[in-house]
Amino acid sequence: QSIRDNPAYHNTPYGKKAMFRAIDLQIVSGNVQAVEATLEYWLSQPDREVQAEAHYFQAKIAFDRKDYDDFHKRALREVARLKADGYHPFDLKNAVGDRREYVIPIKHLALGKKVNYLIPYNSSYVAAGETTLTDGLRGNWIYGDGRWQGFIGRKGCVDVVIDLEQETEIHEVYAYFMQMVGPGVFYPGMVEISISNDGENFETIKHLTYITNTNEPHGFRDFSWAGTAKARYVRYKANSGATGGWLFTDEIIVK
Repeated sequence: QSIRDNPAYHNTPYGKKAMFRAIDLQIVSGNVQAVEATLEYWLSQPDREVQAEAHYFQAKIAFDRKDYDDFHKRALREVARLKADGYHPFDLKNAVGDRREYVIPIKHLALGKKVNYLIPYNSSYVAAGETTLTDGLRGNWIYGDGRWQGFIGRKGCVDVVIDLEQETEIHEVYAYFMQMVGPGVFYPGMVEISISNDGENFETIKHLTYITNTNEPHGFRDFSWAGTAKARYVRYKANSGATGGWLFTDEIIVK
């Protein structure tokens, strides 16, 4: 409220970002009734960006309530607005069902293996806890579905070690991340994949950087390594980029 009522601040990019994140935090904490009144106010404002965020948060609330008909209606409204503004969002109107990855479990070398979290996941988005990243279950279209695991904070990164239990020949390591610009969910700015046979001395096999494109409002992207190597331990690290915000991933796949 104080941000919204401060004319010197609330119309700046940082003011809007703070305002949007405050709403997201209230939804996570369960203060939905107060949020709904604020969103109705946002819809009455001429600012298209604020209107878009209001539609997004209304859709998120509907999803959390398992009111999928209302969620779908609101999501279609937001897709239409993005198209009108010149973007090319996913064709939700003609989509059928869930993400294919969500429906079909994936089998890979790290399936069911132990994951050691060098930096913990956030308590608001635990998914299946310490089994999440190797349980073979992929996420759906939105991060609140119980399969996407969230990471945020000053360190702002994923840093995990998977124990394959024995030296194993591997040819591919990858993980998908989600981007949803409105609530501050972004692709990582840096990914590093390394391997080890003793769990202490790691060799980096892939290091890549990525510049976040905030004009991509919603998407999914994999960050990977491909080649041939032998290792017992696989370490996957992903840092937030310059935009900061949340990182969400659902599975670290080793083949």
